Amino acid sequence: ACDLVPIDVPLGRQVRIELGRALAGAGALERSEQVFQALRGAARQAGDLGLERRAELGLLSLRAQTDAHLPMSELISASEAALPVFEEHGDERGLARAWFLIHWAKFRLGRCEESIQAAERVLAGERAR
Repeated sequence: ACDLVPIDVPLGRQVRIELGRALAGAGALERSEQVFQALRGAARQAGDLGLERRAELGLLSLRAQTDAHLPMSELISASEAALPVFEEHGDERGLARAWFLIHWAKFRLGRCEESIQAAERVLAGERAR
């Protein structure tokens, strides 16, 4: 799909979000990072703040998987800061991803009740779609 739709159009940027996540899930972390970096630059150039934030969260999520020294508070802060952007743009997928990362980080910190609350936000968003 990325070969068919250029990165300089909104659909092309959206497809690359999915590609970056799929590559990360398949363990191709370096390639995923390249996709997210290119996407962040293209989104910034296009003035697409919502997709820029999603790319940044993709990069931060990769770091959280590979950098044992990354403070979970950094992941939580970045995700919480992205929530209003996603809300403003009506980006349900962005909201779900940000809430998931908040859930994951709080779980890793042993803050189980807060983790459950964030996970419930993810589920509520998915049910609404």
